[in-house]
Amino acid sequence: MAFWTTLVFVVLERTGADTAETWSVEDLPEPKESGTGRADLIASLVFLGLVLAALGWDRLIGLVRVEGDWLPVLHPGLWPLWTLLLVAIVLAEMVHAIVLHARGRWSTGLAVANTVLALLFAGWALALFANDLLLSPELLELARTAGDIDAQSMHTLGVILVVSILAVAAWDVVDGWLKTLRDRRR
Repeated sequence: MAFWTTLVFVVLERTGADTAETWSVEDLPEPKESGTGRADLIASLVFLGLVLAALGWDRLIGLVRVEGDWLPVLHPGLWPLWTLLLVAIVLAEMVHAIVLHARGRWSTGLAVANTVLALLFAGWALALFANDLLLSPELLELARTAGDIDAQSMHTLGVILVVSILAVAAWDVVDGWLKTLRDRRR
């Protein structure tokens, strides 16, 4: 909004139009910080709510439909302890988003909390993956047999999954700290 207001004033000033009002740069609205608006809060809560819904759907029905049967994506052995731990991480992310919105800007404390949450999720996923407890054995077996995937290809897919988990966590951490530094300068 500030951009458009400034643009209108620049055009009026440069064309010499008489607005019958005097103004100065101080009259322009203060820019708001990005990443803390209502739209960001709603997007975060909707996304995290969908994650919780997907967890429940996967547990009760399954997320992958193969030849009329539903298969879970996550290992059934995750219930209840590991699944509830992931639910707690997602709920903490929701609280973090609400606190960030209420505060209106990033702070060191929020960046630290964001870092801890990202590391908790990455640790959760990688620990389970390392112990063959993250993905459903039925789904992995189906991928091996139906897709005619050899052991080397399965290993490559595993590496891609691990790198993706680490990349998402790293991006979340870096993004939080960059926003904190940006908000500190304002």
